[in-house]
Amino acid sequence: MVGHTAPSNAATAAANPGDSSAPHVAHPSVRSAQSREFLLQLGGALRPLGEPAQVEERACSMLAEHLQVARAYYVEIDEQANRLSVARDAVRWPATTHAGVHLATDFSWAYDNLRGGHSNVVNNTQKSMRIPHAQRKVCAALQIVACIAAPVLKGQQLVGALCVTDTQPRRWKAREVALVRAIADHLWCSLMRTRADEQLIQRARALERQAAQLRRLASELTLAEHHTRQQLSRVLHDGLQQQLFCASLTLDGAIKASGGHPLLHRAQAELKDAMEVTRSLSVDLFPPVLHNDRLPDALEWLVAWARKKYALVVKMRVDPDADPTASHARILLFESVRELIFNAVKHARVSEAALQLSLQAQDMVQIVVSDEGVGFDPQRLFSGAGADAGLGLFSIRERLVLLGGDLTIDSAPGRGARFELTVPRQACGGGA
Repeated sequence: MVGHTAPSNAATAAANPGDSSAPHVAHPSVRSAQSREFLLQLGGALRPLGEPAQVEERACSMLAEHLQVARAYYVEIDEQANRLSVARDAVRWPATTHAGVHLATDFSWAYDNLRGGHSNVVNNTQKSMRIPHAQRKVCAALQIVACIAAPVLKGQQLVGALCVTDTQPRRWKAREVALVRAIADHLWCSLMRTRADEQLIQRARALERQAAQLRRLASELTLAEHHTRQQLSRVLHDGLQQQLFCASLTLDGAIKASGGHPLLHRAQAELKDAMEVTRSLSVDLFPPVLHNDRLPDALEWLVAWARKKYALVVKMRVDPDADPTASHARILLFESVRELIFNAVKHARVSEAALQLSLQAQDMVQIVVSDEGVGFDPQRLFSGAGADAGLGLFSIRERLVLLGGDLTIDSAPGRGARFELTVPRQACGGGA
């Protein structure tokens, strides 16, 4: 630890007790080269710090060392609550710490100057005529014999002060007073900057947590829909289709026993149609290819399905490496492409379309579905005028965005349509 203030200062202060300046007098600006150099060093030391506590601690520590005083600290002032709060102080040798909460009324002598934007400068608190006798005892108990307190104002309100104190009398120099005042202003700006940065970081973290929750919900929703489709498909296949098949066998027996009544043959034909509808619906709800868990294979099945079901010819180019690792992302892309193919059949009035699956920069899986149909106005669609199709595309875009991807649409009336779906290959979320 560094020793006490030099005896020459103490002797000078003893000869000139009390205050070094009259109340309400503004202190001169920093002029000495030594003070300017210190301020530059302080600015460089504070700039990289990202937390208010670090800024406050470094500034006070450097100031206490530079002025060779017992302590330096920032005090938050709340006169209305009668509270002075010192989060931490830089103490250079064994002395009473001022960290903690103090009564504002114990230092009532200090506020007139500080509220006016002027520093309090006291050479010897025990002899200063400005300090009431009872409050001198408080200063003595805290080992505050000499002190400088530079105000920090927010608007017109006193919110704090930068304080340096010593345990023995000291005649403060004008450059020291000016330096403390300059650092008080500098510290306040730095604290406001770091607090703002900290708030931005906290808000960014909160937003990221919310985004992660939304991504998880989006993937869980996709998987829940997928499982529901799978369950319905199983009910149709293992339940209704089996019952229809048994009814068909019974009807076949009845036809043979009756000699083939026309109404029975008609019922048999209708029963076969019903079985085909349920089989087709079962496959539509949950294509068997989804068991494979590879998007390229699923899209190839989808192209064949579109040709058979809608007579739509889809020209396809597939990169086998363009396959998301998460099942919920694969399912979302598959269902989205199926929705786009259905829209092409229903709205675009085309017999051909194109589909391209590729792996793009930054490990993004891209699917492009395009046609040369009637086209549409995307802005009008998303404004609500497009009804069902707009709702489906809006849902696709929202879910892709939650997974870190997007849906972009390039279309205009009479110019066809191009849909570009992207999602990270390593898409995060709640699915495996």
